[in-house]
Amino acid sequence: MAIFIGCICSLELLLLCSHVFQLLSDARRRLPPGPRPLPVIGNLLDVAGELPHRSLSRVAERYGPLVTLRLGTTLAVVASSPATAREVLHRHGASITDRGTPDAWRTEGHESNSIFALPTRHHRWRALRRLGAEQLFSPRRVEKQRPLRRDAVRGLLRHVSELAAASGGGGGTAVVDVGRAAFAAMASLLFGSLFSDLLTAGSETSSTVIEWAMAELLQNPQTMRKLQEELKKVIGSKTYIDEEDIDQLPYLQAVIKETHRLHPAIPLLMYKAAVPVEIQGYKIPKETTVVVNTWAIHQNSEVWIEPDKFIPERFLQKEISLSSGSTNMELIPFSAGRRFCLGYPVANRMLHLMLGSLVHEFQWTLPEVVKKNGGVDMAENFGLTLSMATPLHAIAKNIV
Repeated sequence: MAIFIGCICSLELLLLCSHVFQLLSDARRRLPPGPRPLPVIGNLLDVAGELPHRSLSRVAERYGPLVTLRLGTTLAVVASSPATAREVLHRHGASITDRGTPDAWRTEGHESNSIFALPTRHHRWRALRRLGAEQLFSPRRVEKQRPLRRDAVRGLLRHVSELAAASGGGGGTAVVDVGRAAFAAMASLLFGSLFSDLLTAGSETSSTVIEWAMAELLQNPQTMRKLQEELKKVIGSKTYIDEEDIDQLPYLQAVIKETHRLHPAIPLLMYKAAVPVEIQGYKIPKETTVVVNTWAIHQNSEVWIEPDKFIPERFLQKEISLSSGSTNMELIPFSAGRRFCLGYPVANRMLHLMLGSLVHEFQWTLPEVVKKNGGVDMAENFGLTLSMATPLHAIAKNIV
């Protein structure tokens, strides 16, 4: 018994000494500020109880836009402002764009051919990126694939139209699972892509954005009517949007951007420092996990008026580009710098084509049971993307 007690006391002393050494070491390394970690578990309690992007935003409100956290044995630094995100993604983009690779990927050897997992300094990553930029998503190739996108949107509209007819024009019980319908449209477009990563990433993120956009429009009827009026004025009797119409639809563009801002499909961008770097006077050691909290940036009250409200009109007054060449860091749903989304040219077109066509061709209402429960459940689910906790179901009625 005495030996057992002695072992326990020795272990506690070892943990205490290790914790004190860690605190002293952190102070010497000039890490960014943050809550004091506990032995073993670090700051896990500081971020518990909420979804990660929200809990990290709450910590940033107290300690500043660049925060140090210890999550168990992992040292993490979180950037939560446009300025700190610019430092991470642009100034130090060559040093902080590695990604941790899941063990399951290593077991199957998937990481050696994944543009998402490979370090940006790796020759294979550069080759894949160049192949994607010059071949798969070059302006010429994207333009050549326009008929494929048109067919995908037509397939989406045909699917919804069949469901609308089955529900008796909206009077029956058949409803549309908006996210699933959008996912199927994107999957049909990307199936067979040379980049298998894009099938999951592109379909999941795009369908998530469409689902959130439709949810916000159903919750804000005045915004829905305003968008329908713009579509009717520009599109007229056509049943779907052509890509050349998008530039003539500023309110549709604003709705898409506001959805990206309020509901970023990827709320946390996670990287790893390949070498030691300095950000705003603080030292970031090699192998540190560096997180860019895009959700917190998009909710920054110093940048956005009433950031928690869905107000597309803000983008009619403030021009913000989402393209890879943009210097904007206030709205970065497609990331920025070296890790900017390779599929942006296709994803951005498809989002406008799908949402605009759905709103233009159908009259959308909520099922009675949803209305009785107070409207759409806007709770979030943190997974591969920041999706809706309760999938959006809505009744579609053909306008024509």
